Amino acid sequence: VAEEAVAEEAVAEEAVAEEAVAEEAVAEEAVLELSEEPEAEVELVEEEIELVDEEPADVNALLDEAAFYLQQNLHDDAERLCRQVLEADPGNSRASLLVQEIEAARQPGDEEEEGLDWDGALKEVLGDSLGTIDAEDADSHYNLGIAYKEMGLLDDAIKEFETAMAHPSRRISSLTLKALCLIETGDTTGAEEALRLGLACPDLTGEEKLNLLFEMGQLKETAGSDQEALDWFLKVAGEDHFYRDVGLRIRQLRSRLGLPDDGLDGTPGTRGQDKVSYL
Repeated sequence: VAEEAVAEEAVAEEAVAEEAVAEEAVAEEAVLELSEEPEAEVELVEEEIELVDEEPADVNALLDEAAFYLQQNLHDDAERLCRQVLEADPGNSRASLLVQEIEAARQPGDEEEEGLDWDGALKEVLGDSLGTIDAEDADSHYNLGIAYKEMGLLDDAIKEFETAMAHPSRRISSLTLKALCLIETGDTTGAEEALRLGLACPDLTGEEKLNLLFEMGQLKETAGSDQEALDWFLKVAGEDHFYRDVGLRIRQLRSRLGLPDDGLDGTPGTRGQDKVSYL
């Protein structure tokens, strides 16, 4: 009987020992889990910080892509990306400006330009001289017009430019310089009519269009019509952000009008630098 009691006591002690070991193992596991949780939280916070840091780069990448689409005249794709940015950040000034540029680029021109009879208006300006001059003579009259303009003989310069306009090779460039001469004489209305006539030309090249739009913007800015000037310069930027100093012009005008910064760096572009402006 004594031996049985001793055996039972040994079994009981062994069970208690096993239970203690099990409890100790559970406690150690709990401590280990608690020690690992802060590391997991730190990793999660670090991931969130990385996402926050990457977000501006993602936004800028989207807007860079939108600007590229705009330059390629892919207006729907450009607007889609801008709207995506504005949904997340309604106050994003660069996205807002790009939307304005897209809307301006979608417009083929003002109603006056769209409804203008190019052939009729040109015949009214040139009369019977239309088509009666060859390219070489047109160049001679064009160069003579520039010489007269530089000497301040503006009326004579205008006549030479109108003569050179009779040939298609010098039509738009002569019309543009005629407009600049009219500005110098104080006839801003006549200058605007000349520039609008040029913009109505059905055979206008991309470079000619940019130059006419830019000169119209300068005309409006010189006349003190800042909002109209901004609208014209936005049309230029809609075609080419880096044409002449259009980015700088837009930033200056938006500042004067109390509008938010547009996100353009104002660095003059390389296109159109050879254009001579007398404003």
